[in-house]
Amino acid sequence: MVTVTGTFLLADGSPDTGTVRLAVASPAVLRDADPALVTATKVVCELDDTGAITAQVVASDDPGWATEDPVPYLLRIRTAGLRADYHALITGPGPVDVADLVALDGPIQVVAVPGPPGPPATWA
Repeated sequence: MVTVTGTFLLADGSPDTGTVRLAVASPAVLRDADPALVTATKVVCELDDTGAITAQVVASDDPGWATEDPVPYLLRIRTAGLRADYHALITGPGPVDVADLVALDGPIQVVAVPGPPGPPATWA
């Protein structure tokens, strides 16, 4: 198990409110002492009075997963200050901070999407 932590603050420094959900991105098989367990379980964390969460999940690279590759998680953040979804690998030993799971690697890329043509320009 890996402990996932995080603190969410608004721009003025006050604690944010809302939830953070961690779920296996697609059903996966976790071998257990009993027969194999197929899991699509989610952990929903309500931000506390300080804007913090703590949760425990099975590590993406846990040897108990019946997969060759690590199992990704869908991290869904729904707070007053942020609504975002991320795919993340949560690896141990932990604890792992949510900020490290959503950190941007490299420069931000802007992709231009052409829209319909506007009205013709008129110059006075």
